[in-house]
Amino acid sequence: MKHSFKKIISIAPLFAFSLALGFNSSLSNDNAALVNNVVSVKRVVSTEGIDSNLLTFDSDIGILGGLLPNTTYHLVPLNCPEPIETNSYELTSNANGEISLLDDIGEVDIEVNPDAKEVYGTAFEGIYMNSAASIVEFNERYKFPTKKDCLMNLITTDGYIILENEKIKIVNDNPSNDLDKEQEEFYEVAKSQLSSIYNEREDGGFDYTPGQALEEAFNIVKYEFTDKAEFVNYKTNTLIKIGHLNDAYNDSVIAELMVAATYNVEKFTVDNNTIDDIKNYMKEVSNKVDIRKNICDKQKLLTTKLNDDVDTRTKPLQLHEKAYALKDVYFEKIENAKTIEETNKLYDEFVKEIDNLIVSSSWGKYCYLHWIYIVVLAFYAIYFIIRTWILKCKKLDVFNVIAVSIFAVCSIVFTIFSACDLCTIMLIAGWSFLILTVAIYGIYTIVGKNDPVLKTITNEDIERKNAKSKN
Repeated sequence: MKHSFKKIISIAPLFAFSLALGFNSSLSNDNAALVNNVVSVKRVVSTEGIDSNLLTFDSDIGILGGLLPNTTYHLVPLNCPEPIETNSYELTSNANGEISLLDDIGEVDIEVNPDAKEVYGTAFEGIYMNSAASIVEFNERYKFPTKKDCLMNLITTDGYIILENEKIKIVNDNPSNDLDKEQEEFYEVAKSQLSSIYNEREDGGFDYTPGQALEEAFNIVKYEFTDKAEFVNYKTNTLIKIGHLNDAYNDSVIAELMVAATYNVEKFTVDNNTIDDIKNYMKEVSNKVDIRKNICDKQKLLTTKLNDDVDTRTKPLQLHEKAYALKDVYFEKIENAKTIEETNKLYDEFVKEIDNLIVSSSWGKYCYLHWIYIVVLAFYAIYFIIRTWILKCKKLDVFNVIAVSIFAVCSIVFTIFSACDLCTIMLIAGWSFLILTVAIYGIYTIVGKNDPVLKTITNEDIERKNAKSKN
C-alpha cells in the first residue's frame, strides 16, 4: 500500500460544510444498513464513479469489497485536507475487487509497507477511483469504522480468542484440569490489560493502531498470562513428579532428597524465577536420585546373586558363610559410592569374587571330608584286593560281609555330610566300587568254586604230630 499523505494543511470551511452535508445525507438514506458489523450502502444514481451497489466493509478483517478488480482507488480519511487527491490513500484492488486495509491482521511487514498498520486505524468517509483521463469526483459519502471501533473489534475478537486459546492449553496441562487461584489472577490481569488497549485517552487519542494492537495483545497474553501460567503448571507438575521419586524403592535417602527438593521448588516464584531455573535444579536432584536408585538396585542384586548362585548350592563347605560376609563388605562399599559408574564397578567386582568363591569352594578348598572318604575307600580297596586276588576268598563270608557293611555305612554317612563337588565325585566312585565288589562276591557265592580254607593250628595239633613222629 502506498500512503500519499503529504503535509496536512488547513481544512477549507466550505469543503468541511459540504463534506458534513454529504455525510449526513448518506446516513439518512433509507437504503443504508448496518448488518453484522459490515457497512453496506446502495449506489446513488450517477453516470460515472463507483458502482456501490455491493460495496461493503468488514471491520473485523479490514476488507473493503464490492470494487472493480485490479483498479486503483483513493480512500479518503475523515476530515481529509485539500487537496484530497494528494492526502488520500491510494490503493489497488485485487482480482476479486477487494482491498485489504491490513493484510493478515497485524502480520504486515512494516519494513516494506510502513503505513499499512496506520490505514486500518483510520476512519474513512469517502472513496473514489482514478480514470484514464482524470480523477472522478465524489459521487457519494461513506462511513467506515472509527479507530476505536477497529481496536475494539480486534481485541474483543482476536485478542480475547488468543487469550481463551491459551487458557485452554494451560487448563489441559494443569493436573486439576482447571486454573488454580494464582493462574486465575494472571488471567484476569491479562484480560483487563487487553481491554485497556482500546481505551481512549483524555486527549481523545489512542495508544495503538489496530495492527499494533494485535501485537500488543499477543505480548500481553504471552507475558501476563501464558508464561506465568505455564510456570505455575510446570512447578505443580514438578512437585507431583518429586512425590513419585521414591515409588518402588521406599528408600530413606531418596525420601530425604524428596523433602529437600519439595522445599526448594516451592520457593521458586513466577516473579523471580523461570521454568529453566526449575529444570536446572531438577537436573541436579534427578542426578542424585538416579545415583541413589542405582545403589539400591545394585544392593538388591547382591542378594539376588546369592539367592541364585549360592543358596542353591548346599554342598560347598563354608561357601554360604564366606559369600554373605563378602556381600556385607560390598554392600557397605556400594552404599558409599558417589557415581553410577563407581556403583556398577563395585557390583561387577562382587560378582567376580562370588564366582571365584563358588569355584574354589566347590572343588574342596575349604573341605576335608572327601579326604577321609578317600582313605576309607583306599582301605576297602586294599582289603578287597588281598581277600579276592591274593587269598582267593571271593565268596561272601563273615569277613567280607563285615567289610562290605562297614564301607557301606561309611558311604551312607559321607553321602549325608559331603560338602563339595569333589566329595560328589568321590561318592560316585565309592558307591560304584561298593556295588562292584558286592556283585563279585555275590556271583562267586552263588556259582563259584570252594574258597581255600585257612586251617588254624593249635597246641593239640602240634602234640599229636610229635607223638606220631616218635612212633
